[in-house]
Amino acid sequence: MENALKFETNPYHNFICKERKILELSGVKNVERFDENEFILETTLGWMCIKGSELSLNKLDTEHGDVIIKGNIDGIEYTTAHKNKESLFSRLFK
Repeated sequence: MENALKFETNPYHNFICKERKILELSGVKNVERFDENEFILETTLGWMCIKGSELSLNKLDTEHGDVIIKGNIDGIEYTTAHKNKESLFSRLFK
């Protein structure tokens, strides 16, 4: 499932990970895309990639930039730059 959700947010970014099953985030500016194995989010401090299995978007508060993700969380990574993944067809027909 590929989605893009953009919304207003407060300037602060925090996250709380509870038992590697629940991830509570604030300061989310954009949910670039997500599926059951990966979430790509833009936060006020840069891009964040969450990897795992059986991941689902449990709460989305676009007014405050709050997100809750549930599932089996295997990794959280920040990056300063985000590159959109190109499909195989878009690379073939350049």
